[in-house]
Amino acid sequence: MMRLLFISGVLMNHVTTAFIHSMSHGSFSRLFLESSHLSLHFTRFGFMFISGLVLVYQYQNSSDFMLTFWYKRARRVGIPYLFWNLTLMLPTVIYQARSFTWHRYLNHLWPALIHGNKFYMYFLFVIIQFYLLFPFFLKWWHWLDRQGLVLGISFLAQLILLLGIKYLFPGVDRSSWPFFFRSYGMNVFTYQFYFIFGAYTATHYQQLTNLWLKYQRLLWSATDILAIGTFGLFFYNRQILHLSLGRTELIHQPYLLIYGILTVCVTWLLGHHLLAKKSSHLNHLIKLSSRYSFGMYLTQTIPLMGLYGLLSLVSLPSWGILLLLPIGYLFVWGCAWGINALLGHFKITSYVVGLSTLHQQNKARM
Repeated sequence: MMRLLFISGVLMNHVTTAFIHSMSHGSFSRLFLESSHLSLHFTRFGFMFISGLVLVYQYQNSSDFMLTFWYKRARRVGIPYLFWNLTLMLPTVIYQARSFTWHRYLNHLWPALIHGNKFYMYFLFVIIQFYLLFPFFLKWWHWLDRQGLVLGISFLAQLILLLGIKYLFPGVDRSSWPFFFRSYGMNVFTYQFYFIFGAYTATHYQQLTNLWLKYQRLLWSATDILAIGTFGLFFYNRQILHLSLGRTELIHQPYLLIYGILTVCVTWLLGHHLLAKKSSHLNHLIKLSSRYSFGMYLTQTIPLMGLYGLLSLVSLPSWGILLLLPIGYLFVWGCAWGINALLGHFKITSYVVGLSTLHQQNKARM
């Protein structure tokens, strides 16, 4: 359920960006969408949290699994990472240069592969780093006696890092820094708290579930307040700090750390309550869409390219374009879902959307 909600939020974020580019500068509709972006930024944190939670929960009783773990993850993530970079770079080069040469293609492809900064591949780039570290992380995590204290220290370290990113880094010349420090959004340690928060939740699953259920009204209220507060954060960044739009909507901000933690908790609660309804059809749809979530993230560029093309043909005032947002969102969401259903149906193509395991399970049932 959490995967489904987080991928839906990711797609909404990217769809609104497409609509913003089609609106007039200075219009209220454009300003509204720009200021709403910060409220959707919890999704990246949510996926990092889930990665830490699922892996620790799955391997908490395992030992000497390093090589098999890396092999499985290389197949599940490495193949899609390579395939979609290779595939999507082809039309990108042709569109930008209006022609194609292998030299130009490889010159664009290699930086994308080693930096993970094209076609929303930054998430996979960070996750690959986490997978490489995970066997060592798990041993360290089991060795700890006071995991709650470590979680608290991790939170403080994350907060200090975000304060530095927002208030210190803009005034520092980072051009000579190594890539992993200059482009901190691609560095796994920038997200260390969310992975550790997920690991802590996996280890103390029932205790945290009971705690969140006990204080669920407070969690929902606080999350609603902070979600509305992201609009205030937007104008604070723009009008008081005079930040650029890019830095105004930067995901690495202290405010969003608190907001991200709360949205993880309430998303957990929402999934808990929905699945408790015992609807077999709803549960089946949620589980299937959850399995598709990774592939939807990978293939979103295809319907988003289509959306940008369609919006370029629309000649409406900004408020009219805003009214089309639900249709644009359903188009991207439905296309991404459908592409995964199609590719996941065949064994050879299921690997490129991370659904090879699902294909094998379905074959076993037959």
